[in-house]
Amino acid sequence: MNVIRLATVLVACLLSATAFAQTRADMCGPDVYEAVKRHLQIDRFAPKRDDGNVIAAACRIWPHQPDSLLAAFAYDEGVEYEKHLIVLMLDEKTKRVISSFRDVIGEDAVIEVGEGSLALDTARYQLGEQARAFGVRFQSAARGASCGQGYWGNELTLFLPEGSTLRPVAVLHLYFQRLLEGCPAAATYRALWEDAQLTVRVGTTRTNGLFDLIVTASIGVTAMNVSPGRLKNRAERHTLRYDGKVYTRGKAVPWWLY
Repeated sequence: MNVIRLATVLVACLLSATAFAQTRADMCGPDVYEAVKRHLQIDRFAPKRDDGNVIAAACRIWPHQPDSLLAAFAYDEGVEYEKHLIVLMLDEKTKRVISSFRDVIGEDAVIEVGEGSLALDTARYQLGEQARAFGVRFQSAARGASCGQGYWGNELTLFLPEGSTLRPVAVLHLYFQRLLEGCPAAATYRALWEDAQLTVRVGTTRTNGLFDLIVTASIGVTAMNVSPGRLKNRAERHTLRYDGKVYTRGKAVPWWLY
């Protein structure tokens, strides 16, 4: 039973990673790279496969606004353990940059930018009558610690276009794992852990002008040669509310939202 449960979790993780890679609509043509290069005012901006400095890229037409192209790039500027991130909305025809957001991704044992690390999420995030968001998903390429106390994956950041800027209003890890006992990688094969797969939907109530976000966690329990006690597979929910700048978790935050 425990071995079957473990195999199921591993297969689910592989399928999730495959689906994540397949959702990257690769529309990042040479004209897009050239437009972003001009916007950044740098001398080099090209795919890694062409001996360039762009490690990960994702581009996709925004169904909500078909004349707009969404793009996200993680690129190297020569600093060890650091990648730069730029998210953009461009005019699909002229490739003129309409709005953008920049950040830095620090790398360590659990965070590493790989070729398939970025994807665009164009689900219907209608946060208000005039507030339509889109998402950028990040999946670390790092193997991570062999026996850490927790692991996250599939990070989702929601962006709202505001003039020439893209403003991040929510950040969530759509997968979270917590180890409660033992270590799955140890020779003793004694371990107890929980996996939470998260989904997000827009609610019907509002806080400070934007609809609340309802997060549902489908939690699975895996026990290897130990008793799970009172733990069982279950679904839990939590509401995120907008404070005027970002969506906050509030009080009594469940473990799968840390």
